[in-house]
Amino acid sequence: SAVGFGNGKFRFMRSPTKDGGKLKVQWTPDQGLGAEFEGKRLVTADNGMQLYGKGSRNEEKHFEYNLNFEPFSESDGYEMKFDSEFEFFNTESVLYKALCTYGCFMKRTLSSRMYINKIKPYKVDFNLSLLKDESVVLKAYINTNQSPYAFKLKAPRILPKLLPTGRDSIKFEADHNPGSYLHVKSNTNTLSTFKVDKLAN
Repeated sequence: SAVGFGNGKFRFMRSPTKDGGKLKVQWTPDQGLGAEFEGKRLVTADNGMQLYGKGSRNEEKHFEYNLNFEPFSESDGYEMKFDSEFEFFNTESVLYKALCTYGCFMKRTLSSRMYINKIKPYKVDFNLSLLKDESVVLKAYINTNQSPYAFKLKAPRILPKLLPTGRDSIKFEADHNPGSYLHVKSNTNTLSTFKVDKLAN
């Protein structure tokens, strides 16, 4: 369908498909450059999903977005993978200038994975990485699945502003053998090491 919108036309088209759907939004002014957005959604095996989006003006691509979500069910647990990529191709893009308010970038990539034990859901293995133009924005790692347990967080743009030490990361590691010992170490000033050992007698 097409409707009048100022000095031009706004067109919206959506078409469902067997395994997803397509979307197209188009602005065609009487004068000046037009704008267009295309989107696709694909449902994959095991309720996974892929998304794709592209924005352009006057047939010149301004930005592109890709997302991939993959869930897996294994005999002992659940695993989920999530990856996305957002890339700009033109710094004159309206969206680029809007996002620049929070920090300019040409390419942003996100990758994450989580595993959860079916019987013991507190046993988790989690990884996350967020990059902007190949620079680390956020990295996180949590492992409660097996000893040594770990918690690691790196956020160079945020943590130095929050921590009195100015550190860009927080790390904790715990080596635990129930009934025998507990050894904890970290990169913090408050608790660098902590040890509890059971005596022989």
